Amino acid sequence: MPRRRGMSTGHWEPLEVQQMLRVVAQTGCLQEDQLERLRGKTGPPETEVTEMADVTADVEASDVQEEALVPVEEEEAPETPCTFADMLLLAELCKVAGLSDYVGLGQLADRLIGAKYLDETSIPDLLRLATSFSVLGVLHQPLFTAMTKSILSQWPDSPAGVTLAEITQLARACAAQRFRQEELFGRLAKVLRNVAVTDMSAGEALSLLHSFAFLRLGPQHGELDEDVWQRLEERVRTEDMSPEAAMKLCHVLFLAKRVDSNLNKVVDLLSEGTRNFNQQQRPLSVGLHRRLLLLRSAMRYLHHQVYKELPDDVLKLFRKAHRMEPPLELKESRLFVRKLSHVLTKLKIGHMTNADRGPFTFDIVERDRKVVYECNHFDRFYASSTEKIASMCLQERIVKAMGYRVVQVPHWHWNKIRHRKQRIEYIRMSRYYALKDRRELVPRDEEVQDVAVNELDFMGEYFFRKDAPQTHFAWFQPRYDAKLRIPGASKASGTL
Repeated sequence: MPRRRGMSTGHWEPLEVQQMLRVVAQTGCLQEDQLERLRGKTGPPETEVTEMADVTADVEASDVQEEALVPVEEEEAPETPCTFADMLLLAELCKVAGLSDYVGLGQLADRLIGAKYLDETSIPDLLRLATSFSVLGVLHQPLFTAMTKSILSQWPDSPAGVTLAEITQLARACAAQRFRQEELFGRLAKVLRNVAVTDMSAGEALSLLHSFAFLRLGPQHGELDEDVWQRLEERVRTEDMSPEAAMKLCHVLFLAKRVDSNLNKVVDLLSEGTRNFNQQQRPLSVGLHRRLLLLRSAMRYLHHQVYKELPDDVLKLFRKAHRMEPPLELKESRLFVRKLSHVLTKLKIGHMTNADRGPFTFDIVERDRKVVYECNHFDRFYASSTEKIASMCLQERIVKAMGYRVVQVPHWHWNKIRHRKQRIEYIRMSRYYALKDRRELVPRDEEVQDVAVNELDFMGEYFFRKDAPQTHFAWFQPRYDAKLRIPGASKASGTL
C-alpha cells in the first residue's frame, strides 16, 4: 500500500510513536501540535543545539548550570479529541514504523469499538485499519468482529461495487487474524463466482487461494466452488511464473488437503519452479529456502513413493536446500514454553526447547524419545474455536509421519490448572496418552472412519456422556471417596 502524507518515519522516533499511541489509547486526545504533525500539516519540531559545559569551569558557572536544570512549570497545552481518521493514521504510522505494541494497539482497538467509530466508516478505511493490525501481528477478534459487521451492512447488492483488490486485501487480513467469518467469505465467494478472474493479477489470485486454504474455507468445506478454485489456479499458472509462486501454490495445495487427488499437478509445479529457478541462476532467499524444506518434508514423509520418482533437478534443489545452513535467529522462549520446560525438568525428562528440525521449530523435543510437545497458545487456533489452524495441522501430519509422538498442551487447559503438582500430573498423563494411545498415531484433522475413533482434539477428553466432565480441566480430578479405598472401610459401610 502506498504511503500517505505524514506516514514517513523519518520525522518520528519509535519511542515517540509509542508514547503518542499510549496517550491516544487511554485518553482519546492529543495536543494540537502533535495532531498537526500526525496529519502531515507541519514538520518536525526544531531542535536546539546545546553545548557541553566545561569541566574546569569555576563555582559560579556551576551554580548557573544548577539553576538552569531546575524544571520550570509551564502551562500544559489543551488536548484536542482525536477523530477516527487520526486514529487510523496513528495505526498506519505504527505499521510503517514496525511498532508492535500489543498493549497500546489493543487499547486503541477497544476505544474504536466503544466509541462506535466503525459503524459509520467506509469499507476502504476499514480495510486500511484491518491491514495495519494484521501486518503488525496484533490479534484482536472483537475489532474484526465489529469491522465485519460494518462491512456486511455496507456491502453492495451488485459485485460491481467491490473491487478484486479490496477482496484480496480483506481475505489476507482475516487470514492473518485467524478469523473465519463464514457469512463474509460466502459473499466473497459469490462475488468471485460472478466476475472474471482474468481481471486480477496472478499475485492476487495466489493470495486469495492461500487465504481460503489457510482458513479451511475451500471447496471441501462448501464456501468456495470447485470451478472458482480451478479458475484461480489457472490464473496463477502463467508462462512466466516465478519459482516462489510455484512453490507457494504447492504449499497451498498441501494446506487445503488437495494433494492426494492432484499429485501429478504438484510434481509438475515442482518441476516448473525448479526449471525457472535454474534459469534465473540466483541464490535461495530465506522464504524460498523454508518453503522448499517444508515441501521436501511433506513429499518425503507423506508421499514417499512419489518423492523417490521426482525428477533429478527437483531432488537436487531439495538436497541443496537441506544442506544449506539455516539463518541464525535469536529466539526468545515464551513463558508458556519455559514453564512447561520446568515441569519436564521436575519429571526428570531430558529435553530441548526451540529445537529446529527441518522446516519446523518445535517448542520442546525430548532428548531420548521421539516426542514433541506443542505449547498451543491462542494464536494456533482459529478465533472463537478449538480447531487448529491449517499450517499447524500440516505440521502435525508431517511430524507424525516422521515417527514422532505429539503431546498437545492447549492454553485453556494450562491456564485453568493453577497448582504446580496438578500441572506436573497433567503433563505426565498427557505424555502417557501420547505414547500409549493408538489414536495418537492418526492426525487429528483426518476424517472419522470408525466409531472408536472420534474427532478428539486433545487426549483425555473422550468420555461417554455420563462420564463427561463439566469443565475442560476436571478430567484428572478423582470421582470416588478416598475413604472407601481404606482396608476395612468398605466392610464397615456395607459396600464392595
